[in-house]
Formats: sequence, structure tokens, C-alpha cells
Amino acid sequence: MPLKKILEQLNNFLRKLKEKKTIDNYALIGGLAISARSKPRATKDVDFLVSTEFEDKFFKEVASLPGFKAELKKGDSGDPIRVLIRLYGKDQTAVADFIISHLNWQQEVIDNATEIELEKEKIPVPQAEDLVVLKLKAGSPQDLLDAEELLKATAQKPEGINFERTNTLAREARVDKNLAALLKKLKLSH
Repeated sequence: MPLKKILEQLNNFLRKLKEKKTIDNYALIGGLAISARSKPRATKDVDFLVSTEFEDKFFKEVASLPGFKAELKKGDSGDPIRVLIRLYGKDQTAVADFIISHLNWQQEVIDNATEIELEKEKIPVPQAEDLVVLKLKAGSPQDLLDAEELLKATAQKPEGINFERTNTLAREARVDKNLAALLKKLKLSH
């Protein structure tokens, strides 16, 4: 199934779960969110950050999606991702990740998201500054490149970077030193 179709199906699915109060809220993160806030980049899956008090009920709903297989992964208390639900397509390829928010700063990212049109779908997407912090927290080489591209793209916009917001969230996520180093590298004042 094409990624565009998966995005549409999962966005509609999450909207319905929000209406049913199975989830509180959600936001698109990952490569598609980066593409929405800066320049497009390739990605093979769809990623969502989800706020819910009903993890088990949410997992059952995801597992009941026709044409997919769901896997629940739980980390320990020190893991930044305590609950991840991975969704696989018919060919056993991972097509989506649902990360359950469990920290205040993650909830702030979801609450601060705005709906934008992506692939003809209105989808909540975190602000560029919030995506930077998510990417710095994830920390893979691709995530760090994404953070860099987001900062460059946001710095060129008329409204610029909200350094106060970015620094506050980075402190809460404990990536403030990483952010400071990246801002220095890009010669962006904060």
C-alpha cells in the first residue's frame, strides 16, 4: 500500500479514536513531519506521537486494523520511548510507529502541534522547534540531519526560530547541550 494511502487511513483512524476518547490527541512526527515543516525527504513509514491513558485499549484498536499486524514494544523506565506500537503491512514491512507520550515535554509537543495539509489530509504536525527537540532526543545520524535542516529552514522564515520555546523544551528533554552545539555549528544565535 502506498505511503500516502497509509497516512490517510491512519490519520482518519486516529481522528475516530480521538472522538471516541480512546486517545487524547496525536501528532505526526518523523520523516513526513520533517517534510511538512522544511524540505521534503524520503521516508518509508509514518510516525505518530500519541497521548492516551488507555494504552492497552489503544493497542487493541491498532491490532484490529484490517490488512496490518501490530506489535507492542515496551521499554524500561529509563527509556525515552516506553511504549511503541509498530504496524506492519502484508509483506511484513514496518509501515507505521505509534509512540505513546509519557513525559510532560512530549505532551507539550502534541499540544503545540498545528493542523497542516499534507497529501490532501489535514494532520496535526508539531512546530519545527518541537520537531528539532524530538530529533535531537532520538539522536540517530538521520535524526541529527533532520534537526539541522529544520533549524536552517525555520531560520529563513520571517517568523524565525522561537529560541525561548526551543531552549525550554530542550532542557525538559535533556538535549539542551546538543541543541546549543547545533546552534553554534549553524551560527544561529540563541
